[in-house]
Amino acid sequence: MTGWREERLAQRPDEVEIISNGKLIQRRSIQEVRHREADGQPEYTEFVCQSRILSAAEYATQVAADNAATQAYIDMMLEDM
Repeated sequence: MTGWREERLAQRPDEVEIISNGKLIQRRSIQEVRHREADGQPEYTEFVCQSRILSAAEYATQVAADNAATQAYIDMMLEDM
């Protein structure tokens, strides 16, 4: 797994994208940024996000951990009701 890095794209990216057999790009904090016309550059829109490359197994482990944390939070909230 690589660390998170900034990525800039011309089109809205998918949160998870398969890039090769067993490798994925995971993206978070996807934001649309509109740039006004300036210095002869035409107006344009880009998408800025954080991305990292990881294996399918690493991603599956992360999703399972996230789901377990979410369920634990829901259980805790239900106990307090």
